[in-house]
Order: sequence, then C-alpha cells, then structure tokens
Amino acid sequence: MTNKKSLYGLENWVKIIDENASKNVVKSFIATKIDLKDKREVSKEEAKEFCDKYTANKEIFITSSKTGQNVKEAFLSIAKEIIDANLQKCNECGEFFSRELKKCSFCGKKIELIV
Repeated sequence: MTNKKSLYGLENWVKIIDENASKNVVKSFIATKIDLKDKREVSKEEAKEFCDKYTANKEIFITSSKTGQNVKEAFLSIAKEIIDANLQKCNECGEFFSRELKKCSFCGKKIELIV
C-alpha cells in the first residue's frame, strides 16, 4: 500500500505465473503495510481494481504484518482456495486426494469427478 511502483511490478509476475504455472494455480494478492496510512501511495480502490484484472477470486487482502491485521484471514482463504482447486473428498473414506485421479488414493474407490 506504500509503494505504487511495487503494485505495477506485479503485472510481470502475473504474466510469468500465467505462462508457467498449472491451470489450477491460485493467485491472490496481499497488500501490506495498511498501518502506515500516512505513507500510503496506493488506494484500496486502486489495489482492488488491479486484483480484479489479474485474479479469478477478485479478492485482495489488505494486511499489516506489524499488527497482524487480516494476516490469518488471508492465509486461511488462500489455503481453502488451493484445496478447492486441486483436491476432492472421497465419499467412502473422507480423505482428500488429487482431482486428477480417477480413484481415491487412500481407499481405492473409483470416483466420478465432480467439476
């Protein structure tokens, strides 16, 4: 939030991710230093607009490492997105396994993939 140049530098990182990562990659933006209001160069609206342009989830987390504000929420949300994008739950044994598999890697039950 305190460095506009840093925000726009993310465009290159997003391009690299899009060119090299799997289709199930989770992209989330975490803006930091919300506690430094007097040094802010990027508005919440500007950060949100950037996030809407480059991510599917359209959610930006505005955090403070100093105070811990929204840090836990950001990581819990990202973890849930990763699980939802890449894993499925077996109805037989309840374990999670890769969406790419046709049977549970724990109990062996054949699974109809739910998309």
